[in-house]
Amino acid sequence: MSGERSPLPTLTRKAQVLAVIKAGGKVRSGQRARLWVLLDKHGREVPAWQTAIKGAVSHLASNRGTRITATAATDGTRGGL
Repeated sequence: MSGERSPLPTLTRKAQVLAVIKAGGKVRSGQRARLWVLLDKHGREVPAWQTAIKGAVSHLASNRGTRITATAATDGTRGGL
C-alpha cells in the first residue's frame, strides 16, 4: 500500500449510503462475489462499508416491495440498482 488516503470519508451508516443513492448514486455488484460497490451520480466509487450498503439495499427493497438483485447490464458494464 502506498499510504494514500481516499479523498472521501468511508461511509459507515445506512443513512449515508441512502443519501448518496437519493442524490443519483447507484449500487453495483463488485469484482468479487457478494460484494457491492457504491457509485456516485458521476459513476465514481464512494468508499462504504458493506454492512451500510447491504442495509441500504435491503431498506430500498422492503420499501419497494420487490427483491433487488445485481444483474449484468446490457451495455457491457456490471449491473446495478
